[in-house]
Amino acid sequence: MVISLHPSFSNADNHMNAAKWQLLGDTANFISVYPNGTSNQQGSTNFSWNAYNLSTGSSADDVGFLNALLDSMITNYAVDTGVVPI
Repeated sequence: MVISLHPSFSNADNHMNAAKWQLLGDTANFISVYPNGTSNQQGSTNFSWNAYNLSTGSSADDVGFLNALLDSMITNYAVDTGVVPI
């Protein structure tokens, strides 16, 4: 499984269309996951992550969110939890 995070002020759909991990995953047998960060502006399609202890104005817990996402993916899909050397 590859969790691919979009850059700040973007979103999962734009990132998926640019990164295209799903195309490689189809042949290399892995799942691609493209989550969205958060935004303080209702209706916005630009999202950010709380990275590097910078003040983003968001109280979102990105680490907690990503841990819950990982747990959910492992529970609901056939995810090999072994480490793959890069």
